[in-house]
Amino acid sequence: MTSFETGGVRTATLAIVIPVYNGRKHLEETLRSCLDQVCTADEIIVVEDGSPMPSRDIVEKMPGVRYVLQANGGVSSARNHGASLATADWICFLDQDDVLSPDHLEQFSQAIQAGVKADLFYAPRLVLSCTDGVWTTRPASAPTTPAELSRVLPTRCPFPPSGICVRKAIFDDAGGFRSRYDLAEDWEFWLRLTAFGARFHLLPNATVCYRVHLESNSHRPIPILTANLRVIREQIVPNLSFWKKLWMGRRLISAQEADAAILLRQMRQKGATRLLVQSIVRFPTGGWRRYKIATHMITRNVEGMLRRRSRRARA
Repeated sequence: MTSFETGGVRTATLAIVIPVYNGRKHLEETLRSCLDQVCTADEIIVVEDGSPMPSRDIVEKMPGVRYVLQANGGVSSARNHGASLATADWICFLDQDDVLSPDHLEQFSQAIQAGVKADLFYAPRLVLSCTDGVWTTRPASAPTTPAELSRVLPTRCPFPPSGICVRKAIFDDAGGFRSRYDLAEDWEFWLRLTAFGARFHLLPNATVCYRVHLESNSHRPIPILTANLRVIREQIVPNLSFWKKLWMGRRLISAQEADAAILLRQMRQKGATRLLVQSIVRFPTGGWRRYKIATHMITRNVEGMLRRRSRRARA
């Protein structure tokens, strides 16, 4: 994409910013998806966040991709650094292991040139996962529409930063991502953009593949829970009325604890039962699925304890 159409009419320019920390495994595929766009990016900036295993050699093989090294400061710091270096009108963020379809930037560009009134565009996602060594894609859950954001944002993060396109001016005015909330920095930033009066627009086609694997942040349930609770306690609960604080804050925290407990269970990690029971005690009503899962988990734990006791008795 050039910055000028035929006749000298200026078009919007797009930059892709990719924060990287120990991202060698999938980075080349990610970068190739950025270079293989129908609508070429004006800038592609990779910010290496002080990785012990740097990726300069991978990036420097890619024509037109800028490599920037910074001391380790976290993903928010890396994204903000990349955005500060970009000269484009719009910033497209992408994580180091995600992949774009060839029409990703074209979809954004067409919407901007059509005059869609938005400060942030986001697209439906595909989930890229591996089974028996084969990577396949499937649709993610239905995306939250802009009309639903006012209801959804105070309860959960509706979409990640990977694959969004935000107007650089409003990104700068809002102060970018905040490292204090890393692992939930996107949720906090969408809340802050909403307070700034930013307009969100959902595009029709899924053009970003969100990679799910054991090394991804989505497989860190306890750190994610800690970050989400910080957003709830510092950015959501203080804005509630007195009466809503009495129940909604507890309900939100309970829901986050339940989600983390279920993920711990799926990953076969310790602490799932305790955390799920804690969620139920904190907010007993609603979310009846929790009771079914907790009953199953407690039953399994008791059965395991009895088997171990039986083996010790026979020994």
